[in-house]
Amino acid sequence: MHPAQGWAIATEPPKAGCRGFHEGAENLAAKICLDYDIAPAALVLLAHYVYAGKDCYFLYRFVHGDHDLFGGITFIGGYRKPLDPAQVARLRQQLMAGGKPGPEMIAIQNPIQALRRSARLFL
Repeated sequence: MHPAQGWAIATEPPKAGCRGFHEGAENLAAKICLDYDIAPAALVLLAHYVYAGKDCYFLYRFVHGDHDLFGGITFIGGYRKPLDPAQVARLRQQLMAGGKPGPEMIAIQNPIQALRRSARLFL
């Protein structure tokens, strides 16, 4: 977690099974933003899982995320995009050097990407 830079890596505990945080990614993102005062439009949320002894990393994306009428934060349309090992290695190196993830990793995708993804889901 690095609130000043707006990123978080959530690690799912071993044996979480189907009750992992993937089912509540929108709630996890909102809680992180509220607890650490991160603007929803600046959040970078990465997930770390261990499947069959292998580390897997995913970038969470949302169609929308913003403050709501009740003083909270709401994210909608969450999905996760796998990161390949080369991307993970570059990201680790960048973070260890004090850098932050690039703008292409921000959790809120642009509207054109959202429309393209929605179209693929229904075709």
